[in-house]
Amino acid sequence: MKNVQNWKSVHLIGIGGISMSAVAKILLDAGVSVTGSDVYASEITKDLEERGIKIAIGPHDERNIPDQCDGVIHTSAAPDSNPERIATKNRNIQDFDNFQFLGAWFKGKRMIVVTGTHGKSTVTAILGQICIAGGLDPTVLVGSKVPGWPDQNLHLGKSDLVIIEGDEYAKHFLEFHPFAVIINNLELDHTDVYKNIDELRKTFERLLRQTVNQGMVIANGESTQINTALKPLIATGKLQVQKFGHAKNQIPGELMDVVVKTKWDKGILSVNISGKDIQLELESKLIGDYNGMNIASATLMAKHLGVEDE
Repeated sequence: MKNVQNWKSVHLIGIGGISMSAVAKILLDAGVSVTGSDVYASEITKDLEERGIKIAIGPHDERNIPDQCDGVIHTSAAPDSNPERIATKNRNIQDFDNFQFLGAWFKGKRMIVVTGTHGKSTVTAILGQICIAGGLDPTVLVGSKVPGWPDQNLHLGKSDLVIIEGDEYAKHFLEFHPFAVIINNLELDHTDVYKNIDELRKTFERLLRQTVNQGMVIANGESTQINTALKPLIATGKLQVQKFGHAKNQIPGELMDVVVKTKWDKGILSVNISGKDIQLELESKLIGDYNGMNIASATLMAKHLGVEDE
């Protein structure tokens, strides 16, 4: 099997997806020849074409795959029966979904996975911005467009730090072995994949077990499901864990390491973050307690990474 770092020519099936388009830009930046296909044209495909990528728009067709092709990356929405995937198999070309590729591409990097059933994109973008301003020069992949970023859903850095939005759908985030993890919340979602909350929680537990030894987990201490997922790992001492939340939502018997207080007034959200060796007062134009929690989780991880309070 050829190492993905040695690929020279790659075809992307479903290149117009938000995650797939980030993969395309990563490959382009690395000097790889990229082609793609998608059923419909969009602003994303137009942007990629302006960057020099040849994209076939319309029904997927095996003829879209170039004669010279080292690898194919497909969106998870493309089934085994997709004609381009069938052609890939028949030609013995390596075929990864986008998360398998990202796991292989960033292997050995310090990967921060931001996950949870809500708020992943927001926290990934906030943490990315903090780390950029803090001089850590990370690569950041967000499942949405970030205002002010030239590459929109991607910031390409030169350090070994990678901040990525970890999608629990179809257990995609299990392709990663993180250096650290943020878990925003854990509620039943994606019922086409998970039959109940226990199955979903156990998938998060698997991600935590894949986190490197003594890796940091920033976790929403208000969530009963997150506390349940963390308990066996805390007992082993494998992970560092920092739980945060509002004191009013404290779960009996569970320790809250960091207390978050929020106040919204005249268009400004004030977020007070306090705990052992931590006392920060931050302001934002975001609104709501949940965004106070988003800001707190990103701030706590950034502090762990060495970003100065200023």
